[in-house]
Amino acid sequence: MNKHLATLLASYKSCLEQIFEMNNKVDQVNTSEQLIANNEKTPEKVTELLEKVKLNVDTAVNRRCAEANAVKADIQYLVDDILWKFKDKIADKVTNEDHYKQQLLDIIATLFEAEKQSYSTTDDENSLNQLHEDIHQWLLQAVPVFLTIFAEHEDRKRILQFLIDTPHVTWAIPLLQPHPIMYNISEMNEYIDSISLVLNKTLWTEEDNFLAALDQLAVDYIYSKFLDMCRLSKEKIQAIDTSLLEITQRMTNILFDATHQFQNMNTLVKRLCQTIVQTVQLLVEDTTICEQDQIDKFILELINMFRSADNSTITLFLPQFPFRALSTQALWQLALQVLCLSDLSEPTT
Repeated sequence: MNKHLATLLASYKSCLEQIFEMNNKVDQVNTSEQLIANNEKTPEKVTELLEKVKLNVDTAVNRRCAEANAVKADIQYLVDDILWKFKDKIADKVTNEDHYKQQLLDIIATLFEAEKQSYSTTDDENSLNQLHEDIHQWLLQAVPVFLTIFAEHEDRKRILQFLIDTPHVTWAIPLLQPHPIMYNISEMNEYIDSISLVLNKTLWTEEDNFLAALDQLAVDYIYSKFLDMCRLSKEKIQAIDTSLLEITQRMTNILFDATHQFQNMNTLVKRLCQTIVQTVQLLVEDTTICEQDQIDKFILELINMFRSADNSTITLFLPQFPFRALSTQALWQLALQVLCLSDLSEPTT
């Protein structure tokens, strides 16, 4: 945490709250003035007193606005100064890079903490909106610089952790960038960890936040890139079949579990189911990438999960599974399950 920035943010928040209170007083004075104007019997001294109160309040509002603008300018200067120094030091390849990295992280952490705390401590909606708007702008300036210079998964995960701890995050969706760089098995596992964090550990309560996050995560696009890597590496990695299926199954299980967790968010459930089906369709496009028995087992398990779901929104996606990719034996097994039959011999043709 940056203590100086935290002090400035607290001062700025206080100024905004006082301005809001003073503006309420101005409204009250204006209302009283209007009532007096409609009453011909109002003593002249009362009118003069109201004029004096109005002048005093206006003066106080102007003074407080000037103070708020000054503090806001100080915060902007502090953020800009850190960002410019940070970029200069990294460009010069300064050896103590971690020191400047931590400075920027402290700025980002302080801004996120101030934004989070304001939801529980600020009662005035107008001052809250102004405070959030300004904090969001400062974060949108600082975080992209951090993500541009530090592309490692752990660095991106830090930003992701800040985002999932933020109650309202639609404004920050562009900052959600846990995407793989090399699309290898290790990075895909880290990417799936990020998906799990978004769906299972977040403080979000609004469906739009999750929908926007899924758009930004681009699961189908990332998975298709990963499959391309697997095809290129097939000859070099003997265990690619097993690793690919394990990763795919882990990802689809996380997505499917989320359909139960968010069963009241109908649009989100549809998006999750659609993403699962698209993942399966991408996997079976190239039948050489996995063994047939592995494909059969994976698809049948998913189909049974969809069939056993209590939510009709989920079962509606069953026809979209690529049944053509199943072997005759797997299709026969599925038919017996659907028809609740057993002890029938498998057809020979």
